Amino acid sequence: MAGGRGLGRGPDGRVVLVPLVLPDEAVRVQPIASRRDYTEARLLSILSPSPLRVSPPCPLFGRCGGCDLQHAAPAAQADLKTAILTDAWQHILGRSTGELAGVLAPPVPAPDPLGYRLRLRLHTDAAGRLGMRRALSHTLAPVRHCPVATPPVNDLLAVWADCGPARQLARRAATVEVAAGWPPGEAFVIARLAGAAGSRERQLARAAGAALPGCAAVAVLARDQDSGWSTDPAARLRIRLPVGPGGPDLALAVAPGSFYQVNGRQNEALVACVLALAQAAPGRRILDLFCGMGNLSLPLARAGAQVLGLDQAASAIHAALANAEAGGLAGRARFETAEAAAGLARLQAAGRCFDLVLLDPPRGGCPEVAQLLARSPCPAALVVSCDPVTLMRDLSTLLAAGYALDRLQPLDMFPQTHHLETVALLHWAGPPAAAA
Repeated sequence: MAGGRGLGRGPDGRVVLVPLVLPDEAVRVQPIASRRDYTEARLLSILSPSPLRVSPPCPLFGRCGGCDLQHAAPAAQADLKTAILTDAWQHILGRSTGELAGVLAPPVPAPDPLGYRLRLRLHTDAAGRLGMRRALSHTLAPVRHCPVATPPVNDLLAVWADCGPARQLARRAATVEVAAGWPPGEAFVIARLAGAAGSRERQLARAAGAALPGCAAVAVLARDQDSGWSTDPAARLRIRLPVGPGGPDLALAVAPGSFYQVNGRQNEALVACVLALAQAAPGRRILDLFCGMGNLSLPLARAGAQVLGLDQAASAIHAALANAEAGGLAGRARFETAEAAAGLARLQAAGRCFDLVLLDPPRGGCPEVAQLLARSPCPAALVVSCDPVTLMRDLSTLLAAGYALDRLQPLDMFPQTHHLETVALLHWAGPPAAAA
């Protein structure tokens, strides 16, 4: 598979990518677009189905552009996605699968194949309806219930179409995000506008918030901003993190529009994995780039490490500082607003040293940060990625410079989709012999 699509070859040997297909299936397809290196095709019929194929649980599957693996048995999805990771290892790094022996750990499967997603970002149409773009199209597939979403998210979706102010607000928005905390409870609505929120948008947000049951706040944000106007500026979603013995669970607050992991239960597994691999202990110095509201920084500080977190989103840093104070960790966790590469370059120029650098970048990866670490290495690096392709690209820079890969741990954070969360642990082994 390539991403969420089946990969095959046509009669001329050309690569053909087809959605909704599983490995080893025989299918009939119709070519729809020719790209430079491959052909895109539409599935017409399945001649020989895979034993992994199941009936999708969502009636919109195949029309909604969201999930792309609902036709695969839940128990097999983590293995299918690990195969995508292995393929990226081979084709991007040019290394054999044998080199993964002892490094690639079994995937952490998702305990909840459905009902796990804490937030959905949905598109809107001229009627103010919410939905997902149909596959290979800009046409909206309206969504009133999403099987992968948590109950608070679905509760708001169910009443949205019948709420006049909500639909009027959506007509003015490019996207609308419905977000809940963990464990699921209160929910937010975040409308992202093309411009700033005016008096009319604020009026509609107030009316929608009053009419939507279970809605703690409605926020209106400019499309590319991480903060804006809210019906309740003090409202926050709560994310609970059990981080083992030694104290109560961490309770992290998230402002509307801020990033946090969409899968609460698997986020707990991710934090446990990072704690184990980072070997957090009193006195250990950790730099957390892309720290967000402290999802990984604060558990590391709770374990005794001295943590400095950087993030370019001022609202995320504000939340991280508040979360550190609320958790009694302000003495071990400091946070600064800074773009990751610029912040790392500044710290390197100042001669600041860390025992481990933690990277949890967006889907596009962190090529500039990888280059900086290649030129001025740290004893260890821990990379958290939601995209195997960009992960392998960043790893190629680090491995070429002299880092060695100790562990590659996949986690199925996004059931029913091809997306995969992976944690990679590396240590500095010294420059290659040819460059020494």
